[in-house]
Amino acid sequence: MYNLTLKTGPSVEPISLTEAKNYLRLNVADGSSGVSTSQSIGPGQRNAGTTTGTYIEVLGYTTSIILNVGTIAATGTLDITIQESNNGSAWNTFDTFEQVTSSNDEAIFEMEYTGSKRYIRAIAVIANASASFSVDIQKQTGDTSEDAYLSAIITAAREYCEDFQNRAYITQSWYMTMENFCEDVINIPKGKLITIDYIKYKDSSGTETTLSNNTDYVYSNKGIVGKVTPAYGKTWPSFTPFPLDPVSIEFTCGYGPTSASIPKKIIQAMYMLISHWYENRTPLVDKMQIPDEIKFAVTALLWQDKITVF
Repeated sequence: MYNLTLKTGPSVEPISLTEAKNYLRLNVADGSSGVSTSQSIGPGQRNAGTTTGTYIEVLGYTTSIILNVGTIAATGTLDITIQESNNGSAWNTFDTFEQVTSSNDEAIFEMEYTGSKRYIRAIAVIANASASFSVDIQKQTGDTSEDAYLSAIITAAREYCEDFQNRAYITQSWYMTMENFCEDVINIPKGKLITIDYIKYKDSSGTETTLSNNTDYVYSNKGIVGKVTPAYGKTWPSFTPFPLDPVSIEFTCGYGPTSASIPKKIIQAMYMLISHWYENRTPLVDKMQIPDEIKFAVTALLWQDKITVF
């Protein structure tokens, strides 16, 4: 038998607040309500060269980037790159618009910003001839009055699904304690083991000893659950254990630091729970209203990857 304690929880949720609001259609503005426009690159005729646009804060907004192109002179090209940053100084490329030439100028191009950084900006590269254009950043605030409630049920949905499957989704660290080294091969719970961070044992006098990876033990993160066992020619230590939690293993597990590797059926199950809890905020007392189909659908999505507790 073992006990588990969460050390470091996930840094993000598998479903962001913006994604949940989009799923629930809460980010749809009424006409022009809550919409503002800023210019990263103002309108004008520019000669060949590079123009770095003003950066705009977009965190917490639904954001569109609008490229308005006038005339591109013959043989000229216009390339617009959208960059993103958390601090306004270190920048990475988010995406690029298609190249504009005289054959597709006099047009409006639009891109949705789906990143998670605080700032974005436009970088324009004009080659061979002049170009007339501007880059607008359009932000929509949406309704934020229920953001705290939505954030709570996003976390609750993730915890429900993790508990049902006995898994960890986004990367997290756990403490596992045992009464002794009872088995030659110790199964590490929660699935998708990334690393064994340490293995320690404490004897009856309170002296704690840390074992060495690849010297005292080896582990595998292949398969559904990870496994750890003594290294070749070694055995687990024989000792008189401390009365409480004498053996402790710290491990890191999860599909990864983002939702990219989490199976889509898990994400869909979370969306269904979020939607149900958003619409039903009190316990249902009328038996005719018990959401049996909702419960079945969520269970059906989660059951295939459920880990049996051992």
